Amino acid sequence: MNASGFPPWASEDAVIAVVRHAMRREVIAHVTEWHVRRENYVVTAVECELPLLRLIVKLQVPGERQNRRLDVMATIAQLVRAQTSAPTFDVVGVDVTRRDWPWEYLVVTQLPGVTWQTLYPTLHDPARAAAQRQIGRSAAALHALRFDSFGGFSDISVGSVGAG
Repeated sequence: MNASGFPPWASEDAVIAVVRHAMRREVIAHVTEWHVRRENYVVTAVECELPLLRLIVKLQVPGERQNRRLDVMATIAQLVRAQTSAPTFDVVGVDVTRRDWPWEYLVVTQLPGVTWQTLYPTLHDPARAAAQRQIGRSAAALHALRFDSFGGFSDISVGSVGAG
């Protein structure tokens, strides 16, 4: 902990503390991979043993990119889950108030499987074509989403999305 009582920024302690806060319970967890670890933005993979769960955790100090809105990411994921069959993560928690932490956070479930970048070179033509059709169906479902107005997502009501 630092002088302000918070774990050091971009540390495993900070990530696990945020996971516990988002889940509103004590968890046994550890960081398995640092996907991004910059001055104002962190993305990690976390494995929880109790409960058994794989998570992706994003921490950010606002300012690096104004268009990266963790609350909007959570809302869009909920819309996709509710209105399409496209696979997307579950939102475990999101908090952009900075009331409890000096940073904003988004905690989501990690989707099972491998990335397209990893899978693509291993596939033969028929399997690759089938996978591309599946991706196309998911993209079509996303394009079919309708909204009440045109423009940014700044007016989307997040409502009660996980913790926060």
